[in-house]
Formats: sequence, C-alpha cells, structure tokens
Amino acid sequence: MPDDGSKPGDDGSKTAIVSDEMAKKFATEKETPYTRWVKNEGLDIISSIYVKNLYTVELKPWARREGKGVYLNHDASRTTNDCYVCEIDPGKKLAPQRMVFEEMIMILSGRGSTSVWNDKGDRITFEWGPGALFAIPLNCWHQHFNASGKDPARFVAVTNAPPMINVYEDPEFVFNTAYDFKGRFNGEPDYFAAKSETNGFKLETNFVPDAVNLPLITAKERGAGGGHIR
Repeated sequence: MPDDGSKPGDDGSKTAIVSDEMAKKFATEKETPYTRWVKNEGLDIISSIYVKNLYTVELKPWARREGKGVYLNHDASRTTNDCYVCEIDPGKKLAPQRMVFEEMIMILSGRGSTSVWNDKGDRITFEWGPGALFAIPLNCWHQHFNASGKDPARFVAVTNAPPMINVYEDPEFVFNTAYDFKGRFNGEPDYFAAKSETNGFKLETNFVPDAVNLPLITAKERGAGGGHIR
C-alpha cells in the first residue's frame, strides 16, 4: 500500500497526520478580515459572553465615526453577528455613513435625532431618547446627532457586519457602495413613525420610542403573568 501520509484509525479508517504545532495554530487562529478591520478602526473587541454594564463600559476614540466606541464579539457568534457601543459627545454628531449590512440600534442614554437618506435624495429625520429601538435601512446614508449640550448620548447596535466583511474582504465595498435598496427604504415620510397596532403577538414597525417600557401582550400559555411581543 502506498504511503499517502495517513494512518489507520481505530475503526479502520484513515486519519490525517497533523502535527501538534499545526493543530494548536488552527485551534487558536482567530484573525479574520473583520477583526483586522476593527483593529484598523482603532477599537477594542470585548470577546467575553457577558458585559456587566453597557452604560459604563470603557470606550476609545473612533476617528472614522467622530465619536467613541468598543466592539462586542464573543466566540459563540463571532462570525455571524456583533455588537458595538458608541457614544456621541455633548452637542456633537457622528460622521455620516452607509453600509451593506443590517444594523439595529437601542438608545442607552441621552436624547438626539437621526437623519436617513438615499442617493435619490429622499431624506427623513426622527428624534429618539432612552430606550428607543430602530433599524437603519440597508445601505442608506445616516447620521446621528446628540441634542444635549451637556450630556453624552450612548447607544448599542447589533449588526451582521462579520460575515459581510469576511466574505468581501473589502471595506470600501461594504461602506461605500452606491445603491438604493428601494424595497427597504424609498423615502416614505412615515418610515420611522411609531406604531401601536399589533397582529397577534407581532408589532410591525421601524421605530419603538421606548422598548424598555413597551406594553407586552399577555400570553397565559407561557405561564402565569407572562407576556411578550415580537
């Protein structure tokens, strides 16, 4: 039998010979286009599965966004999604940006506004405060403003940036592609209007003014005193 670099396993199959050094390298290698991108942004990645307090977690200056931030990307989902915490200084605004990945934002503290616009020129602006929950329409330009002259505004965002950046390996494409997804946003003036009408347990809206105190729908089948909404 020719020597093909393998050896019989206990079950009669062949098991590839891999050195301990190579196995260790594969087990610990975690650098990806996404992690390199975050590093180039000048930010840290918190990889733990638990962050005690998003309101006080330490942030670093974020030059591209003209604010401060830190990324959260734990091992269990590091290739599928991430979070980041961002802070806007009093009386300041973040730099405009667009991106071809999804982003949902929850305001932790502060009050301000966000402008959203597309290449066609449609533009809308809405205001937010603590507990507000909203998603940025795919690839739309947007900019966040802090309305307070004395207090910072802080939010946490959930995105699917890791797979998009890892697949394309081209931040210029991810953050600077000129294309309007008209099915996602086409200048609707009420796009970010708060809605209260539900369909069963489902609330279809692009903006929740206060998700922390959002009334839940009673669900007795989930146990006494239970309630939820989607």
